Amino acid sequence: MQEWVPRLFERDIISGDWVYMHADLRPWDSHNDVVQYEHNFVVQTKTMHHTAIVRTTSILSVEEAPDGGKRILASG
Repeated sequence: MQEWVPRLFERDIISGDWVYMHADLRPWDSHNDVVQYEHNFVVQTKTMHHTAIVRTTSILSVEEAPDGGKRILASG
């Protein structure tokens, strides 16, 4: 007997439900997102810009802290 191994779904560790692995749960950005499509059973979003757009001026940078963690340098 062959064991079934899912390729596109994984178990949610809290609920135990099956969840689509490639789900794009971020809100639709009408300024950057062009179209959402499926290719090889993977749902993808085509965007105008490949990097995330930061829409606030309060964060100047994120740098690595001496302890190995991340530190956010904010203005103001």
